[in-house]
Amino acid sequence: MRYCRWLVLFCIALLAVSASAQDLVTMEGVNGAVQVIGEGDDEITVLYTWGTPYEMGYAHGKLLTEGVQHLHEVSLGRFMFGIGMGPEEIDAVWAMAEPFVPTADLEEMRGLADGTDGAVSLEQIHRLHIVPEISEWHCTFFAAWGDATSNGNLIQIRALDFATEAAVQEVPLITVAFPDGGQPYLTVGWQGFVGTVTGMNAAKIAMSEIGDDWDKDNDTYEGIPMIFLMKDVVRSAGTLDEAVAMVENAPRTSSYLYCLGDAKIPSARALQTSHAECHVYGPDTLPYDQLADTVYMSMGVDSDWNDKVGGVLADGHGDIDLSFATEDIMTGCGTGDLHAVAFDVTDGLMWLANAQGDIGAIVDGFDRPYVEFDAAGAFQKVAELAEE
Repeated sequence: MRYCRWLVLFCIALLAVSASAQDLVTMEGVNGAVQVIGEGDDEITVLYTWGTPYEMGYAHGKLLTEGVQHLHEVSLGRFMFGIGMGPEEIDAVWAMAEPFVPTADLEEMRGLADGTDGAVSLEQIHRLHIVPEISEWHCTFFAAWGDATSNGNLIQIRALDFATEAAVQEVPLITVAFPDGGQPYLTVGWQGFVGTVTGMNAAKIAMSEIGDDWDKDNDTYEGIPMIFLMKDVVRSAGTLDEAVAMVENAPRTSSYLYCLGDAKIPSARALQTSHAECHVYGPDTLPYDQLADTVYMSMGVDSDWNDKVGGVLADGHGDIDLSFATEDIMTGCGTGDLHAVAFDVTDGLMWLANAQGDIGAIVDGFDRPYVEFDAAGAFQKVAELAEE
C-alpha cells in the first residue's frame, strides 16, 4: 500500500515538474502580475497582487477582464437560474449583508469593477458575491498532523463540491495577495471572485469550509457572508487561537463548518457554526470516531459521509501525506467535484485539481490530474513584486 502511494506521489511530482510556469505578465501602473501554471486542460491562472484593496481589485479586473466577464455573465446567469432568483431578489439579499462586509472587500470589489473599464458593473459583482450565501455547499475537509501523518507535517484538504453546471471551472484562479500593512495569503477560486472559499497564508494558517443546514431555523443574511469571513481570517490571523476567535466573535449568518489549521504548532480545529452557535472541536472532542492528531467533517455535521471519510482516515492513520489526501480521500471517496485542494501547510505546498468541461461533458476535479503549486515561494515572490 505504501509502495503504491509513493509511486502515485512520484508520478504527480513528475507532472508538477513538467508543468513549468510561464513568464509573469505585467502591466505598467498596475499592482499585479499574471502567470499560468500547468499545461493544456490543466492550466491554472495565478494572479499576484499587492497594495491597497482597491489597487488589488483594479489589477484583477485589468489583467483578467475576459475571465471576470465570464464569471459575471455566464456563471452568474446560471447561478441565478439555478437558485430561481432574479436580480432584484438577489440585490435585496446583498443589501442585508452589505453593512457587515469588511471595508477592504467593498473597496476591492469597487476596484475590480473599475479595472474592467465598464465591462462588468459593481452591481453584478455584488450579486455574484452573495450567491454563496443563498446556495448549498456540500464539501469535505480534514486536517492531520503529528502522529497521524507520515512526517509530522500538517496536511489539510478542502474538497469543494459545488455547481459545476455554472461553468466557473472554466476560469480557475489562484490569487496570491500582499495587502499594505498585512501578510501574504492565497485563495483558490475563480477569475472575478474576490472572496475566499479555500485559503492559506504566510503565517501557515489554512482554512477549509463546508456548507450545512444544522441550525437553519436561525439562519439570517444580516451578517458577514461566509466568503468574506474566511477571507478576513486568512488575511489577518497569525495563530490558530486568533483564527478560531475571529470565527467565534464574527456576526455569522447561517450554518457552516470550518477547518482551521496552524502548521507552526502544529494543530487544527473543526468548527460547527451557525448564526447563533459556535462549537469548536479538537481530536479528542470530535463528535465522530476520534483519531489522534486529526479532525475531519464531510457533507454536513450529521452526514453518513463522516463515517465514510473517518474510516479511510483511520486506515491511513500514521501514513497520511499529500498522496493519501488526494488519492485515498478525494479521488477515492469522490469529493471535490469543483476543485480538490490538498495543502502541506508545513512545507508551504499545495496540490490542486480543477473540474474541466461544461454541461454534458464535465470531468470532476477529484478525477483530474493535480497540479503542484509552491505556496511558500509564491508568498516570497509577491513580497518581492511589491517592493519593486
